[in-house]
Amino acid sequence: MNQAPTYDKSLMGSTQSKINPAYWDSVLSEYEKGNHKDALVGILHYLDPDLAERTGNSERTKFTIPHGSIVVNFEIKDGHVKIRAPFLRLPDQNPIPLLRQAAQINFNPLKIAQVALEDQDLVFHYSCPLELCEPYKMYDVFYEICTYSDAYDDDFIEKFNARRIHEPIIKHLAAEQQDLVWTKVQDIVKEAFDYNNFFEEKRIQAFSWDMTNITLKRIEYYAAPQGALRSKLEKAINQMQNRNTSFQDQLRIGREFLKKLQTYKREEFDQDLYLAETFIPYKSRTNLEKIKNTLKSARDRAKDERGKSDFMASTFTIIYEFYNLFYYYNVQNDIAEIVMAGLEQASGKGWKEASDILWQAIDGIMNDSTPVFVQTAKKQKSKSFLSSLFGKS
Repeated sequence: MNQAPTYDKSLMGSTQSKINPAYWDSVLSEYEKGNHKDALVGILHYLDPDLAERTGNSERTKFTIPHGSIVVNFEIKDGHVKIRAPFLRLPDQNPIPLLRQAAQINFNPLKIAQVALEDQDLVFHYSCPLELCEPYKMYDVFYEICTYSDAYDDDFIEKFNARRIHEPIIKHLAAEQQDLVWTKVQDIVKEAFDYNNFFEEKRIQAFSWDMTNITLKRIEYYAAPQGALRSKLEKAINQMQNRNTSFQDQLRIGREFLKKLQTYKREEFDQDLYLAETFIPYKSRTNLEKIKNTLKSARDRAKDERGKSDFMASTFTIIYEFYNLFYYYNVQNDIAEIVMAGLEQASGKGWKEASDILWQAIDGIMNDSTPVFVQTAKKQKSKSFLSSLFGKS
């Protein structure tokens, strides 16, 4: 174990958000001028330039927007806005536990939207006069509905036999892609346990924690699982990072999840590998300043570790922070390019060489410069592309 962990590029392609941050000023301006309908519809333009046209009627008064396993419907009528998103159908028997859970989330985490019972259906809803549709508040309404429907649907189906009202609009991976992901995820998990065993022998458990947490986020980055698998993965990550949980319990939780992956039923695993229609992105948008603030402490820590020639520590510090970026944010392409190139170039290298490469990547981001190895990779990619066009080697 004298080398950095390996790296595999995400199957999902670009991590960049469709959000147009510059458009938000227009949304706020329309609201302040009293153009409340234009401001509300403008939120859709802010999220995706084509969203309103794809999902609304010609008058832009009714919208039907798919998000995962729900459909968000909202209507502007008679000076009011009504938002309604059917969530789950009650089970045929013993619905009380599910109803209790639904009532509980109305107190926390929901703050604006609420879940109501309509006949046998649980439905997210919110309504208010159009003039009260302040843009930040309305974005939060949409965010709550989309985020918490994703967070609870699979859990409620598994625990309480709830039933879906809408089947999600999804595109499953092809069979050969499923085979590839299954094999690669098993390889990633095995590598994690190999490192864990090494660190246990050396009595450096802190690195075991780093490697385990990195592996969970690496799986999310590589395969972007959905459904129940995603919920379980996120739960394991959250529990590992819970400060109220002891270090040993954090490590145990992460390892137990990885062990479960090794014995996961293949059909259930494949079932949760898909691309889904989304309304509100479940990851935050980034900008350069935000990324710099996020990376600053890791850069300072890595600099100190490198000064002490602790290249293994600095390697893990930077790798951990890079996977954190991809786990929590939709990283814009120019920054993602540097991060991915750094992880790829450091993959499998000795600790000092890996540390040097990753340092160039994180320091380049902080200083608005592109590392030489990224520029070289661009040239090689361009040369390869031209060779494929003209049949030259």
